[in-house]
This record gives sequence, structure tokens and C-alpha cells, in this order.
Amino acid sequence: MCQLTCRLICLPVILAVVGPACQLPPSPRPADLALADSAASVDARTDSAKEGGCITLPEAGPGDLAPIDLAPIDLVQDQRLDAPIDLGGVDAGDLGPSPCPPCMALVKGTFCMDTYEASRPDATSSSPGTLSTVATCKAGVIPWHFFGLTKAEAQGACAAAGKRLCTPTEWEQACHGPQLTVYSYGSTYDPTTCNGIDTYCFCGAGQACDGVLPCPYPHCFNLPPPGSTTPPYCGSWFHVMPTGSFPGCVDAWGVYDLNGNVWELVDTSDGLDHFRGGAYNCGDSETLHRCDYDATWGPSAQGFRCCADSLVQG
Repeated sequence: MCQLTCRLICLPVILAVVGPACQLPPSPRPADLALADSAASVDARTDSAKEGGCITLPEAGPGDLAPIDLAPIDLVQDQRLDAPIDLGGVDAGDLGPSPCPPCMALVKGTFCMDTYEASRPDATSSSPGTLSTVATCKAGVIPWHFFGLTKAEAQGACAAAGKRLCTPTEWEQACHGPQLTVYSYGSTYDPTTCNGIDTYCFCGAGQACDGVLPCPYPHCFNLPPPGSTTPPYCGSWFHVMPTGSFPGCVDAWGVYDLNGNVWELVDTSDGLDHFRGGAYNCGDSETLHRCDYDATWGPSAQGFRCCADSLVQG
């Protein structure tokens, strides 16, 4: 049964609450999204006051109306890897050995990070796949993510690719960039730069926020438009997207999707699972997408990314 506290916490940030099971009904779909009709339930977890209750279980698939991650207070395939590189007249043989394996970016001149979130070998643009043998790095596929990801699984998948799970320091350095920005793309939250809960707010003609400008706006999922203190708010058809789908969601070294899409598990030894970067279903994407936000409360869309030491030591 959904407790009263669950209703009070969840009601402002979900489209509707129906009956004691706290079901989310399907919302009207944008014409350009061919998503299956499905409803996701909200689990009224209250085993930790820090979690604030109403943590969503289980994770919905890419075609479902996904669950919402609440804070403790709470497609076009990228073809750039195939494009020729302009070396400015320099012969490629004069550049020396590459400091990183393919599909990895050299960060701060010291370590390599996968350009994209980890994906399974059989992932496609519409499915995360099922093979869990090795982590791959490629654009245009649904990333490896689900609730219940273990550190051993992520470490093993990276090791099978000749890499390792990124450390918290490496992840945060890549996200902040040389300018120490709040997000990988800058210091001001933008609901459309990376994939978050505000990205697909119902802004078009005949939808909840028809005529609202600008739209999407920050917190359009669950707050009224700027200058207004009363509903309606927009709601949104939030969902995971293929890797590299947002060209502006990139850091200074060319690493994509560090903010949003799926949470990224990092390698720690304190007995806790630390997830970074936020995801597509964070109730407060402005806060949870920050480079310095560290989630140890068990978010739902759990993914990871691989790192490696530079192949060229200075």
C-alpha cells in the first residue's frame, strides 16, 4: 500500500497517482516517439530517511514509461568516429603512438576514458542487449543499464575490454573539465543539452505546455513555467537515449553523456556503490546531474563507463 508520506513526496513530481499501488498511467506520446504503452510503478521505499522514500523499482525498459529517481530531498547515430581527421598537413606517422585505445579520449594528458557510456556487445539503437561478457564503446546504441548493477560486474566487463572502471577522481576531473564547470557543458543547467527528465517535456501544440515559451525550461517536468506560481506544469515522456545522441553533452576532451542518460558507477573501496552524473529520470536533474553530485542511495538507471591508463607515459 502506498503510504501517505509517499503520496506527499511523489505527488508534486509525477504525472498522477492512481489508487493504492501508486501507478503512473501512460501519458500522451509525442508523434515522433514510437514507445510501447506501459506503466511503471513507484515503490514506496522508506528504509532510509536519507532516501526520502518513493525510490523507484524496478528499472523500466527503453520502451516503457520509466520510473523517477528522486533526490534524497527529493536518433541519429554519431558518425564522427568515421569522419576523416584534419591533421593540418602533418603526416600521421609523425604524430607518434596514440595515447589511448580506439573510442577513448585522453583526459588531462594522464588517463583515457571511454568516449561513450558502456554498452553491451549486442546493444542496438532500440535495445540495451543481453550479452554481459564485455563492455563496448560505441555511438548510437542503448547503454548498459539496469537496477541492481554490481561493481564486480562492471569491473569484469571493463577488464574484459582491457580497461578498468573509472575512479571517482577520474570521473569528476573529466566532468568538470579544465574550467571546473558545474556540468560537462558549462555551469548553467540546460534542460535540452543532456538527456534528463526535463528534456522531453510536453511543449508542443495541444500538449500540457502548449504556448509556453521557452519550453522545455528548467524543471518543466514538475514545476510551473517561470513567472507562474500555480500549475499546470508540463510533465514529460522521459526515456533513455542511444549513446552520443546529444552533441552538446560533451566535455572538453570529447567525452559524451557524462551528465544525464544513465548513472555511472565508479570504482571505490568504501563498501558503498557511488553513482555519478545523474540520469534521464532524475526528479531534480539540475541537482542530480551536477559533476559533484555523488549518489550512494541506489538510483534506478545504473550504468558505468570504462577508463584506462595512457598508452604513452610522459
